[in-house]
Amino acid sequence: MATKFYDFQKVRGVCIQTTSGNQGAGNEITFDVPAGSFVDVRAYVTTAFNGTTPTLTVDDGTTTFINAADITIAGAVAGGEKFYTSNGTITISIGGSGSTTGELYVEARYTNSQISDGTYSNNG
Repeated sequence: MATKFYDFQKVRGVCIQTTSGNQGAGNEITFDVPAGSFVDVRAYVTTAFNGTTPTLTVDDGTTTFINAADITIAGAVAGGEKFYTSNGTITISIGGSGSTTGELYVEARYTNSQISDGTYSNNG
């Protein structure tokens, strides 16, 4: 009989709230991603940003998950995914200027191939 073996990893992640107070250079938010992680990034604007050309960019210096997305309308913002063979750092940037209102959440969910949370074997 064939043996089926599964190595399970819990989904881990971060959910980061950012507001108009994080707009502009020097106000970026960063978080680290461990090697061996498959990461899925997305965002949701809960309160539309005002001001001059507010945008959301989420990247790691190599891969851009969200590229200068318009955040003047509340709703979901499509993201992207990546597998990290080495450690990485993801940066959240709010572009534009002069926003006095606005709130959004960036979520990065990941599983890590180097962390085992349990195994399951079925010999039947």
